Amino acid sequence: MPNTNPDIVRERINQLILNSGLNYRVISLMMGKSEAYMQQFIKLRSPLRLKEIDRKKLAQILHVPEQELTDIPLSSQPAGEGSVLNPETLTLIITEIETWLDRENKEITPANKARLITLIYKKITQLSDDQKTGKIKDLIDTWDSLQDVM
Repeated sequence: MPNTNPDIVRERINQLILNSGLNYRVISLMMGKSEAYMQQFIKLRSPLRLKEIDRKKLAQILHVPEQELTDIPLSSQPAGEGSVLNPETLTLIITEIETWLDRENKEITPANKARLITLIYKKITQLSDDQKTGKIKDLIDTWDSLQDVM
C-alpha cells in the first residue's frame, strides 16, 4: 500500500537516509544530482515528489522497494538481478575522488563529480575488493587527463 501523501513519504525517506549511515550530500551525488538535492527535497519540500528515475535510483541506494518512496501506486515489477547499488563501493569511489581533489587542489562541478562516480562504478563493479582501489585511482587519472585535453 503506498504512503498517503508526499509529506509522509518525505519523512520516510529522511528516516531511511538517517538509518543508512549516509547523508543528504552523498545520497545526492550517488543519484547523479547536485550536492544539495536531497536536502532541498527533505527540508524545502522541493520537488514535491521525486521523478521516477530519481525514485528508482534512491530505492536502489537505500535497498528498499520503490513503492516506499512514493504516494502514487506503482505497478509491481521486480527489480532486475544486480540492480542494487553497493553503498560500500560508492563510498570508496567518493572517498577516492575527494582525496584526489584535495591532493591535486582541484575542483569539479557536482555534475562532473556525479558523472565520474557513475563511470567508475560501472567499470569496477565486477572487480574484487582488493582490485577496486587501484582501478579507481587509474580511472580518476584517465578522467583527469581527458579533462586537460577537452
